[in-house]
Amino acid sequence: MKVKSLRNTILVHFKFRRPIFEWQGVPGQFFDSLYRTLTPRFVVNAADFSTHWGASLNDMQAKYAIFGGASHVTLAADRLMVEFWNIAPGENKLALEIMQLVDKAMSSSLPETEINSISLRSSEHVEVTDGTDISSYLTKFDHPSVKAAFSSLDAIVEPSGRFITKATNQSWDCSCMIERSLMTSNGFFIQMDINLYNLPKPSTFEDRMRQAARISKACSASLDMEITNA
Repeated sequence: MKVKSLRNTILVHFKFRRPIFEWQGVPGQFFDSLYRTLTPRFVVNAADFSTHWGASLNDMQAKYAIFGGASHVTLAADRLMVEFWNIAPGENKLALEIMQLVDKAMSSSLPETEINSISLRSSEHVEVTDGTDISSYLTKFDHPSVKAAFSSLDAIVEPSGRFITKATNQSWDCSCMIERSLMTSNGFFIQMDINLYNLPKPSTFEDRMRQAARISKACSASLDMEITNA
């Protein structure tokens, strides 16, 4: 089945082996490294940077709003969060480039901070382009027991699918969910959660993303789906 991506939200959390306990001076170092790394390629303004201080270590955050919008990079005590909200298909490569530059800035400003695991969530609306019927496709996830349970209530059951896969060596796991899209009548909403654990030392950005891409590709293949404009 061939589909085209309409909109996607990508949330990536890079979790540290140990928290950053000494927070004084960290936001300034991080912002300076981000600025120096991003400015040769993008326009970065002082207003894009902000900090949040609280009584708890978990409350400490240094935040960069990407292009001043809703997408952002946030450094917390135990993780680095890179979040792209509701982006168009043509912005996927740009998002990957920004993530790579942020990883470079992080390595430069806080070289002692090692990434132990990664959590990645993709929430995507896609539209069918090859004539596949949405209702017919979703019948593979139909459960007769559900229809029977609601038969007396004059209800319409809309099936959806979800599965979980795990590496035998516990180095990763993945869950994938598919249902009818609310954005388009001829499409699906797909949510994919990928977790990479106990990353080897050293571990490059390219290595991490390559592994996540392999798992994502397998999920798409299991749904018999090819995204033509990814």
